[in-house]
Amino acid sequence: MSASVHARLFLIGLWTEAFDDGVFEWKPLTLKARLFPVDNIDLPGLLDEVEGLGFVRRFSANGKAYGAIRNFRRFQRPKSPNSSKVLTEEMAEFVGYSGTTTEELPKSSPSDSEKSPQMEDGGGREEEEEQKNQQRSPTIRDPGRAALVDDGILEDLADAAGIPLSQAPKDLAPIRDLVDKGYSLAEQILPTIRAKRGKEFSSWRYVVAAVVERAERSAGVKPAPGRPTAAAGAWVDEGSPAWEAVTKARGKPPLKTWHNGKPGAFVRLSEIPAERAA
Repeated sequence: MSASVHARLFLIGLWTEAFDDGVFEWKPLTLKARLFPVDNIDLPGLLDEVEGLGFVRRFSANGKAYGAIRNFRRFQRPKSPNSSKVLTEEMAEFVGYSGTTTEELPKSSPSDSEKSPQMEDGGGREEEEEQKNQQRSPTIRDPGRAALVDDGILEDLADAAGIPLSQAPKDLAPIRDLVDKGYSLAEQILPTIRAKRGKEFSSWRYVVAAVVERAERSAGVKPAPGRPTAAAGAWVDEGSPAWEAVTKARGKPPLKTWHNGKPGAFVRLSEIPAERAA
């Protein structure tokens, strides 16, 4: 059985995402954001495909999921290698280490007159690190992924909020909805959550309005002439005239929640005529 075109491209991308010991973090949503940021790709399906073909192997360490790339080490000889620090003896053989995981590797950096084989080929860890630093956040939700499934995003959210992972809201639907609408996880969502450190996070739904406001402020969005609007993320009671106006504009009512004991929703500033804001 041969690999699909997307699977072959995915494998090439995995080589740039892996640590120098051939290990990568098994986070479908994160991998999709970095390797296929604007393509409607079933990343979990690609992982299943390349694993089924024997190109990668999934394993767990310290309660987290990782993947190992077959024979990765046979083609990598970095001068200053990094490490995932989770490679097992079994996985070491799979990635192509000779001997055990304690194999000695050169630690010195190349001199000015010396180039590693990777750099001679025009590649190298520096380019890989640059690619990682220029990662883009997800813009399309992975097809078929349940809202409660954590692709590693929950850890990032908890870290940004400054709360233990055990206390982080497990329902990621509000975050996935933001991602689905094109909001950047790295540039808009996580910075907004960091700015709210110290506050209670009973649901990620309560950061949605702030994320929208941050994005519109960064983009320089202004109300259209002749249509003054209420503040970004304004609260609209279900029984207010503004609720009816927003429902009419959308063609459906906003996602209802509760605030100060009343039903309603936070909505975007462009959806509420100021004279009707609650």
